Amino acid sequence: MRKFLTILALLLLGTAGYSQKFKVDTLLLNGTIDSRINLVFLGDGYLKTELDQFLTDAQALAQALLAQSPFKEYSSHFNAFAIS
Repeated sequence: MRKFLTILALLLLGTAGYSQKFKVDTLLLNGTIDSRINLVFLGDGYLKTELDQFLTDAQALAQALLAQSPFKEYSSHFNAFAIS
């Protein structure tokens, strides 16, 4: 068991330096991320050539969601971000 945990730890530490970086676009910012409800839209499924359309779709979805009750009454409590 000890050998297994050692190997697992080495695998996890070895891959930590290879994380990916993704572009984050702010769609709506009403305050700091630790004092608001944060909506995050992920571009999974969009091709690289479709990322502009993803941002348009994410913005439209955030606006549509926050235009409906009960969200519209609390819209100032939300932030929205899109991760391409």
